[in-house]
Amino acid sequence: MDRTQAELNLIQSGDFKVEEMARLGNKVGADYMVVGDVTKADARTTKQVMQTTGKTFTKTTSNLSISIRIIDIATSQVKFADQFDLTDEASLGVLASDMSREMGEFILNAIYRFMNCRG
Repeated sequence: MDRTQAELNLIQSGDFKVEEMARLGNKVGADYMVVGDVTKADARTTKQVMQTTGKTFTKTTSNLSISIRIIDIATSQVKFADQFDLTDEASLGVLASDMSREMGEFILNAIYRFMNCRG
């Protein structure tokens, strides 16, 4: 069991083939696995000083990009994949929260469509 768990921990930690990740899903009894990669995450803060009043204004602009894959554990096939990109004048935390809702809806709809196609 210790060796099996060590192998599963190794699969989780690295950039492995879909088949290897499907083995991890089989171990936990999952039907689907969602694998995501954060490809970009940054925030920039700019300051502007009003010449008339001397008041300083700050503005934060954040960018976030995440790619996801939905893997059918039984077949080890990638059933759906998409890239999510979001830029907004908000903190990275707010952007991540907004994107997680968007991705959650996408994932639920993608799995629902796939299961209905199976019959």
